[in-house]
Amino acid sequence: MRKRMGALLARLAFFVNHWTLELQAYPNPFKRQTNLKIKLAQNWKTSDLSFAIYNLMGQVVKTFHPPMTAEREISLTWDGRNDFGQIAASGTYLFVMTTPEHRHTLKLLLLK
Repeated sequence: MRKRMGALLARLAFFVNHWTLELQAYPNPFKRQTNLKIKLAQNWKTSDLSFAIYNLMGQVVKTFHPPMTAEREISLTWDGRNDFGQIAASGTYLFVMTTPEHRHTLKLLLLK
C-alpha cells in the first residue's frame, strides 16, 4: 500500500495468462465510500465476471452488476451499504472478483 493525499490506496496486481489484472480501492480504509477500479486482462469480458463484497464470515454484503461493455476498466463505488440499503458495520470486508478460472480478493476496511 502507498500513501496518497492522506489516505491509503490498496492496490493488487496479478499476472494472469500473460495479461495484467489490477484491483484498486481508494481510499482504504474509508468512512463514507471507497472507489473500486478494476483493469481487466484483455481476454476477459464483463459478462464472464462477478463482483461482490463479503464480510469475514463469508456472507455476501453487496453485489455489483457493472454494465456490459468492451472497456478494459470498470469503476465501482461502495458506500458502505449492503444490497438492502442498510449501513454495514465497521470492520474488514473483502471485495471479490470472480472469473471463470480464479477468484481475486482485495481487503477493505470500513471505519465509522
